[in-house]
Amino acid sequence: MTAVESINALLNEVKPALLIAGVLEGCIKIKEGKHRIDAYNRAFDWLHNLKMSAEYTNLLKVRGLLPEATWRRYEAFEITDLREQILLSEAKRKLLSCWCKKRPAMFRRTKK
Repeated sequence: MTAVESINALLNEVKPALLIAGVLEGCIKIKEGKHRIDAYNRAFDWLHNLKMSAEYTNLLKVRGLLPEATWRRYEAFEITDLREQILLSEAKRKLLSCWCKKRPAMFRRTKK
């Protein structure tokens, strides 16, 4: 497995949680172009550390408190003040903060 394949596999694993946290889909991919080998290594390490972080784990735990259908109903009916939603909102904020902190340039959004 190449470095790019490894990073893409890891990105695909964390993508659902990152989207929930509010990360733009355009940022959850490797920026096109050639990158140095050490850039791939740093990107993989950073992404792996993000996946192992307490913030990532916490978001998954909070989201797992209720079935997906319930979360979708909350969004559809614009219910926002329940305890589990407050917990999810805090978990999303923390994971988004982790995503933005020292993120490798390889994951920065590209201008089109």
